[in-house]
Amino acid sequence: MRWERVRIVIGKDWKGYRQSKELIVPMIVLPIMFAVFLPSIFLVPLTLGLPIVEEEPAPPWFLETFPNLTETEVFALFVAKAMSVPFLLFLPIILSMAMASDSFAGEKERGTIEQLLATPLTDEELFFGKVLACMLPSFAVTLLSFGVFSTIVDVATYRTIGRLLLPDAATIGAALITSPLFSLLSIGTMVLVSLRVRRVRDAQQLGGLVMLPGIAIVLASITGIVVLSGKMILAVSIVLFFVDSLLIKASSKCFNRDRLITSLI
Repeated sequence: MRWERVRIVIGKDWKGYRQSKELIVPMIVLPIMFAVFLPSIFLVPLTLGLPIVEEEPAPPWFLETFPNLTETEVFALFVAKAMSVPFLLFLPIILSMAMASDSFAGEKERGTIEQLLATPLTDEELFFGKVLACMLPSFAVTLLSFGVFSTIVDVATYRTIGRLLLPDAATIGAALITSPLFSLLSIGTMVLVSLRVRRVRDAQQLGGLVMLPGIAIVLASITGIVVLSGKMILAVSIVLFFVDSLLIKASSKCFNRDRLITSLI
């Protein structure tokens, strides 16, 4: 495999991403919503001293961590901490799925896949070029968004807590390890799905099933059912590593010219 050819594929797909409103809009709106809007809304009670209506502002394990804070402070801090890790896992799934569906199924829908198959690129170069073209922007946007998210949380809470809450061990592990692994899970799934459909919308509908684990983690973390500690993030990452290895291996074998040509018929 020649990496200079892989970079050509990456550059071609990135150029297409920049020209697609369907991709640019979510890549701008979703990070702003997760990284700016949501933490700002939930940290209003802490910064303005507004009352809250919850009888139990946070689960017992969180109350024990900050025993000297008021209910308003505990509630605001819990929401900020509870959103951080799920945010790092959920955002790359959404972004990767959108880009992967456009990169693979989109080529069929636009009728450009035949030109791509006529190039001297090997199947391996084409596959990894498209995977990296989806994964790298998703990873970069997620890291940038988390930097903004952490800054907002720390600026709003430092006066009360006296220390920086983010990043911590769990969020660092989620950002650098678990986040790209979830991205690969999404991309690998979309490759297999795109081989069986011809339209981006169909690929997104079928591939949307991969978002269910991310949604479950978000709900479990926010409600306090699951504590996404550093150890749990490590355990999830190990499982994802093996799942991704099998999925990418299967996807790379399925992604060949014969199958792509057959899927066009």
